[in-house]
Amino acid sequence: MPETVLHIDLGAIALNYATLQATAPGSEVAGVVKADAYGLGAKAVAPVLWQAGCRTFFTAKLDEATTLRAVLPEAVIYVLEGLADDEIATFVEAGLRPVLNQPVELELWAGAGRRAGRRLEAALQLETGMCRMGMTETDLADLSSAALAAIDPTLVLSHLGSADDPASPRNAAQLARFHALAARLPAARLSLANSPGCFLGPAYHLDLIRPGAALYGINPTPGRPNPMRPVVRIDAPVLRVLQLDAPCAVGYGATHTADHGARIATIGVGYADGLPR
Repeated sequence: MPETVLHIDLGAIALNYATLQATAPGSEVAGVVKADAYGLGAKAVAPVLWQAGCRTFFTAKLDEATTLRAVLPEAVIYVLEGLADDEIATFVEAGLRPVLNQPVELELWAGAGRRAGRRLEAALQLETGMCRMGMTETDLADLSSAALAAIDPTLVLSHLGSADDPASPRNAAQLARFHALAARLPAARLSLANSPGCFLGPAYHLDLIRPGAALYGINPTPGRPNPMRPVVRIDAPVLRVLQLDAPCAVGYGATHTADHGARIATIGVGYADGLPR
């Protein structure tokens, strides 16, 4: 019996990267490869993005970043989840950049730089209306000027919460708040656009865009044609074709009833393969 096979088109990922470059021609296009490149294998995906011209990458966790560093020794790699005290040595030794999300993380990184005898590079994340990660206005007021002076802020970023709805007023509100808060920090490159944000227009592109899902073929413009190429295809064997002699409920929960004469195919892919019930 043939196996269920997941096909990953690495060439399509490179073409999607090129599409995003054309969408934001004045900005750097980073590659978000968190969660093992959205489950497709960062060790395979990241070199394809590098060959396509990508030089800056984002992971969620430190262990993802150290794995990526072994694959791309010259890449700029940011870790979105921030910094813990017991992770500092690994960050410094591997040349990784934490995304600092709260004042205590900035203090830790500043201290690490003083011990290393140099200003260490990092990104600063701002909370602009999603109530998730990033420094609030109160946090900025509490930041130590000495700590800020002890780090090298190479990027200031935030994250759009409603970019998949171009008509949402929250997009413009977040953009305005981002600029207002970023003005309180040392000059650095700015980044706000996630995958759908890349399609909100040049005002949102700034210095660097951070597509993730769009690279892997997921539509960043819901309700409109997908501008990205499909990356994943599943092939699975047909295990049986059943022709019904009478109307019959199909599958768990009897949520669908097929008519008399219907042909029902059972496919060899299921929960163990990641297909939700």
